[in-house]
Amino acid sequence: MKFKKSLLTLAITSAAALTLSGCGTDKQDSGSKSTNATISSGVAIDGPIIRAQVYYDLNGNKKKDSFEPGALTDNAGHYNYDIINGVNYCSGASARPEFCLTLTSAQQQALTDDTKIVVSGGYDLYTGEPFEGSISFPAKSSNGASQYIAITPLTSMLEASSDIFNDFLTYLNTLVGLENITLNDIINLNFLESASKFNAEAFATTYQMHKYVTVISDWVKDQPGYFEIEDGEEITSDISGLIYRQFAELIKSTESSYKLAWGEIRQDIDELYEDANLAQPIEPSTENIDILVARLNAVNSATTAAFGNNPSLGSDLTFDNVKGRTRGVEVVVLKIIRDDSGNENAHVGALEALSDTSTNEGYFTNLQGDTAEGREGNINFSKLVETSGSKSNFINAAANAKDTSGSDLASDLAGKTLSFEDDDDDIEAKAAIFFTGAENANKGNIHLCIKYVDNSDIDNRLDGDYISGSWETLAALNNTVLLELDYLGGRSAVLKKIGLTDPSGSGTETDYRFDFNNEISNFTSDQDLEDINDPSEVITSQEACTTWVEENTATETEKPASEVLPNTQEIL
Repeated sequence: MKFKKSLLTLAITSAAALTLSGCGTDKQDSGSKSTNATISSGVAIDGPIIRAQVYYDLNGNKKKDSFEPGALTDNAGHYNYDIINGVNYCSGASARPEFCLTLTSAQQQALTDDTKIVVSGGYDLYTGEPFEGSISFPAKSSNGASQYIAITPLTSMLEASSDIFNDFLTYLNTLVGLENITLNDIINLNFLESASKFNAEAFATTYQMHKYVTVISDWVKDQPGYFEIEDGEEITSDISGLIYRQFAELIKSTESSYKLAWGEIRQDIDELYEDANLAQPIEPSTENIDILVARLNAVNSATTAAFGNNPSLGSDLTFDNVKGRTRGVEVVVLKIIRDDSGNENAHVGALEALSDTSTNEGYFTNLQGDTAEGREGNINFSKLVETSGSKSNFINAAANAKDTSGSDLASDLAGKTLSFEDDDDDIEAKAAIFFTGAENANKGNIHLCIKYVDNSDIDNRLDGDYISGSWETLAALNNTVLLELDYLGGRSAVLKKIGLTDPSGSGTETDYRFDFNNEISNFTSDQDLEDINDPSEVITSQEACTTWVEENTATETEKPASEVLPNTQEIL
């Protein structure tokens, strides 16, 4: 197997230096749970956000600390209770502790008006791509075991302030006719649950607002004067609340209003630095502010093109077409925030595909995915996001992405193995991945054996480490397997089968993508998944992994003791 872009093994080893509190999906200690705790259930919605970290931010620092109760959202974005299927994750035969979020009685009593339930990380069910940013809900408003809440960009407005939130509700009331809507009304307002709950204009407006927040947050972290925000140690890395405060200017969607909004956000950031006793940050240049404005203009153009803007934003949206049209916007946003080459036009082709009324109807149809019975609107969205260039490139990519037959993982994963190695002279990398489970099962156990030695970088080294965990596929993302790795306290990851390529004309290869710890790694296999013919082939221990590495590694010239590098545990 050859590698493209970054390496799967490098993605894993790079996490070794991280603390459990900073990121990932740390599992709370079982001792922090109490059967006497009163808890609510909920769902995370931008599109549905699956395998996200949902936690009580007890100290208000906008990140998951080890002492804070946390859980994951399930395969449809729920935690504690799946209201659609009637599944209780916290008790009974269907209990799954990883999806159960609880508070002790003491923690419940200590909740304040400022305490938030926060959702971060995870994956958008409509796209399979990592969820960018965070959304939140006021914890005290969710106090009650029988209450079911929806955590959405709309509820995140409360992070700004109750006054700002009420102003936003007034705006929605005036604009889209949500008459006299209150906080109690929106507690379970999941626009995507059913056609009866779908409000096109309200969904479009709140969705657009969250994309503004996402783009601004990403841009701020890229500014050299705000490296403390990117670092997230002395000052919060989540400034979404500061951005939501400026909805009145952002929602006007003009260049002057964007600049006014940024001016206010900048002042609020300065106050964060002052409160943290840090030197005032160097302000972004006029040129960089112009870049931000151009990106926000692109978000507005994308949402209005996809959702319609006559007489109001969302006029072309319906419950039946929302999946395809949000996918169109996501392509543009992801091209904006993921481009590291300095190309400010990376999103232009995708935006033009949305905006050209002579061709976009077919584009939207393809973005709905495979709508055949049992296919659940599947689309190879990763292939689309990796597209670059002209409008026609994106239109063609959408048509190709609709056909997921070459990237299906859901039906043939149990009893398969995938192995690869790097052929770089400076890197010794080998890995074997085994998926075990009953025939045609959609979940089972995963076993990984990885060796990675970068002779130029002592910090990136695994001499042969065994990692166990579990895997699960779901029908709505047929090219994706969700992983829970027993690594660094428990980490979520995703493996995707992107599809077949023919890079040289001499034969086909299979592209894969591994998402882990906010890193995306692409690699290519000329063997694809292979059957496990003998159960004894499966590596299920550190000892077996060490033996496999020794048997599959060429004999190296013995090095002096002074040059021997420490093992992974010593690095940790």
